Amino acid sequence: MKSIIGLTLAISTFVVFLFADFRISLDYGAYYTFLNKLSSFSIIDIKNNLFDNFPYVVDDTLTIGQSNWEFGFVILAYPLTILFGPQITYALIASFSISLKVIAFNRLNINTIIMTCLLIISITLFEANALRAGLALSVYLYGLSIHKDDHKKIIIYSVLACLFHISLVIFIFLHLFGYLLNKIEYKNTLLFMTAVVAGFILINLSEVVLFAIYFLGANIIAEKLLSYFTISEILLTNQATGLNTVSLIFLSLAIISGINLSLFKQRGTSLIIFGFLLAGLGFAINTFSGNFYIIADRLIQPLLYSTVMVIFASTIDGQLKYPIDIEKIDLKYIIRDGTHYFLIILMAYYTYSLLYVYPQSNFFSIFTGYNDLYVPPAF
Repeated sequence: MKSIIGLTLAISTFVVFLFADFRISLDYGAYYTFLNKLSSFSIIDIKNNLFDNFPYVVDDTLTIGQSNWEFGFVILAYPLTILFGPQITYALIASFSISLKVIAFNRLNINTIIMTCLLIISITLFEANALRAGLALSVYLYGLSIHKDDHKKIIIYSVLACLFHISLVIFIFLHLFGYLLNKIEYKNTLLFMTAVVAGFILINLSEVVLFAIYFLGANIIAEKLLSYFTISEILLTNQATGLNTVSLIFLSLAIISGINLSLFKQRGTSLIIFGFLLAGLGFAINTFSGNFYIIADRLIQPLLYSTVMVIFASTIDGQLKYPIDIEKIDLKYIIRDGTHYFLIILMAYYTYSLLYVYPQSNFFSIFTGYNDLYVPPAF
């Protein structure tokens, strides 16, 4: 059943973008414009541009959208634009991104409803609005589904994901930390995790992040982040973050992983702890981000996907099962499985709310058509 749903959604993604127009999302026009122009570049142009602006290819002539494009995305898209043009190229990359997610979810036998919700959320927020980030996330999730708790190998996939969108760099650090978790005693690990989450809540991370990036010499990345911080201060709204449905989703995932930690003891303990860390970090970022919220909003979705993947990977066969001996069932199982069903309800509600906010950026737009909510850019 899951394979059929996944295949249907992957094919639907290609069809949706094959016939999409600029009103499907605010970012689609910027991608179309860049892909259309990319086909006129020579390999020498791309090489010289990349040498001057690494890790980006920069196009300052665009009048809409952004001008910085990660070189991994450019290398992937360049031959496709020459062969097929911008619209088919976008459709191919978007459907490939969804297909990788489908494969990853099936590998870990993730609940069918949760998988379907995650795929609909993905096309709405990523494939329709942030294609590079969606593709980067797909590469990372594919590696996570293969290697699970082998943090060193997952770091390789995280680096590869960064070639398509730099925001996935967070997973390099998270899995480095996950690798260290395996070397630390259980109680010390929990104390350290608590300190990390509490530290995030108490300090202004925007300043810390900018200082670290400037210190490392990545000025072009720091300037992009600074623009996000400036927008955050201008808008002064926490609509995207705060105590909301996403916070409750992370809290539910933390409860599930926390109970699994006490139930499974030594079996897969390090992976369960890592899932608990991701859930706690996601809850803290989403709820207490403050003027960091625009960056936080871009981190929350990848964290949500990775947390679900890690927690399902850390359970036996990806299922939330009772023990064989029915007499050993206790309150922990009831709370955990009750939270699991509550999580399904939350995911369904969150998916519905996104479809309400982005009525055109999803699988269903091919049937419902487009209204004039977005003004097509001229080019």
